[in-house]
Amino acid sequence: RMNTIPDLDSPRRRLLHAASQVFAEQGFDSASTREICSRAKANVAAIQYYFGGKEQLFAAVLQVPLETLETSIPSFEDPSISLIQALRKMYLGLLAPLRRGSLEAAAMCAVARCLTSPGANRPLPDETIVLRHHAALSALVTRHLPTTVGDEIVRLVSGALVGMAMHAVLGQSGRGSIPVMWTGDGDKDVEVLAERLARY
Repeated sequence: RMNTIPDLDSPRRRLLHAASQVFAEQGFDSASTREICSRAKANVAAIQYYFGGKEQLFAAVLQVPLETLETSIPSFEDPSISLIQALRKMYLGLLAPLRRGSLEAAAMCAVARCLTSPGANRPLPDETIVLRHHAALSALVTRHLPTTVGDEIVRLVSGALVGMAMHAVLGQSGRGSIPVMWTGDGDKDVEVLAERLARY
């Protein structure tokens, strides 16, 4: 259990970090907004002010890992960046939850609980970012595969590229049902893994 949060740069980010911890520990239904505000050192009205309510706060937590997908899209579309450079940038974003103490790490623990607790009453993340990312990644893969390769293979390759990173991240979430793929420790190991996945 994590009882403290890093000194983040804004009350909104502190709320996101604290909420990620509480949702990961207790699930959406049992999470207390009072405890979230206490951990974030925020007024009890802060959730309403910044997010509009508990459901909207949870939805914002689920978006944190997805936002790393958006940072990859420009490099996919830049013809001056090599395939390995584009994939390395994608993996550094996707693997951000492996960086100890990061907001992405805390948020991914909440996402993992959401994914492995079927039937819980909870909001779902916005899928539009995932769809945009998949379309841009598929276009990148298409440019680097033989022209004879069909759309189905492109979809499978694109999904596999993202899936390798997501397996590594979810395996570190503390949910025993997800096998551990990565045993590194620290930011340098995250960079090494990103490089290995990109070159693989």
